[in-house]
Amino acid sequence: MKDAVTPQPLEASAQPSLWRSIRDSFSPYGDYPALGNYYLVFWRFALAQLGWSVIPLTIGLFVVPHHLRIWVAIIFSCKVLLGCVLSALVVSKYYPVQVGSEGIRARDLGGMAVRLQWDQIAAVNATICLPQAPYARVSTARKKHAVYLPLFLKEMDGFVNQVVEHAPPGNPLRQFLETRRRLEQRQLAEARHR
Repeated sequence: MKDAVTPQPLEASAQPSLWRSIRDSFSPYGDYPALGNYYLVFWRFALAQLGWSVIPLTIGLFVVPHHLRIWVAIIFSCKVLLGCVLSALVVSKYYPVQVGSEGIRARDLGGMAVRLQWDQIAAVNATICLPQAPYARVSTARKKHAVYLPLFLKEMDGFVNQVVEHAPPGNPLRQFLETRRRLEQRQLAEARHR
């Protein structure tokens, strides 16, 4: 007869299991101790999705035989439009950008959630998918851990305030967001004086 082994509780410093880290990557919220959840603006994200979907539609029209092009264009356009709207609806409603006292949790290009601590952030660059959907590419010293931070969140001021409050003064993300805020305020002031 074998002796019964009593399970020991995990220590707080123990590494998460592979299953837990995979679940955390796909989960909308994960186990991240967020101080704030910030959601995307639906229509801007839908336009960004739709803009990138025009490329395969255009290529597909050159491959299809001439007499079927109109039907392929109609069917493919409806599928693309429906897919873009549904994906934008799901992502804007259930997949927030999260800010915590230790860093942020955002998505990479593949849609996987990536946690970046404040001291891991090495560079932040502005990138534009479409004029209505600007992003910031937040990268680490290891280039494969870059996330794309949407700059069209519903509560953008709250997000910037959380980052400024919790990120150290020399943090590239904090500096980027503070500079962007000052530029937007200056442009707004100039527009009022015209």
